[in-house]
Amino acid sequence: MKNYIKSPILKITILILSFFLTNSAYAQVQVPGSSHFFVGYGFPALGPEALKLVGGGKIGSSLGPFMAAYQYAVNEKLAVGLMAQYASATSTTVAWTNYLQQTFDYTWSLDILTITAKVDYHYFRSRKFDFYTGFAFGIGRATAVQNGEVNPEIQNKAVNPVGYAVNALGLRYMLFRHFGFFMEAGYGNVSMVTVGLSSILGNNKKWYEY
Repeated sequence: MKNYIKSPILKITILILSFFLTNSAYAQVQVPGSSHFFVGYGFPALGPEALKLVGGGKIGSSLGPFMAAYQYAVNEKLAVGLMAQYASATSTTVAWTNYLQQTFDYTWSLDILTITAKVDYHYFRSRKFDFYTGFAFGIGRATAVQNGEVNPEIQNKAVNPVGYAVNALGLRYMLFRHFGFFMEAGYGNVSMVTVGLSSILGNNKKWYEY
């Protein structure tokens, strides 16, 4: 009985390993000379949280965080490129009262834009799966502005002069040769997790032969 149970399990295990090795030993997502494009959406949105700290009130509306990036595969391990991220938010009405007991209403609006150099190191050798880590560093701009009956005791603020992101874990799964999904988790100016779509151009023939 034991041999009968073990035999099917062993066969299934061998089949799974064979499929995995076939997809990993002779091809990979990160092919030298290829161009990689990413478009994604991040969460949680750190901009609205920062807006609460800056001006008070609740978040009335928000947009993003959005991410777009391009990378060039220098070799099978290293990819370099550029990344842009954007997020904005507007608070609900905040009331303030001056020393004359006059009450005024205003809102806060926040815009964050970063443009950074993005470097990733790829670990996995597979045609479908891609595991990587990396970082991004560059310029950033975040402005918090009052709208309406502004409070003269509080100045408009500009923060985060530096754009950065630490990608602790990046995962990518390619549905087709040119198209797939990705997820990056870490920490940066606008979000902690980004999910979205990825495409690859260039060196298409090598994608099969590599």
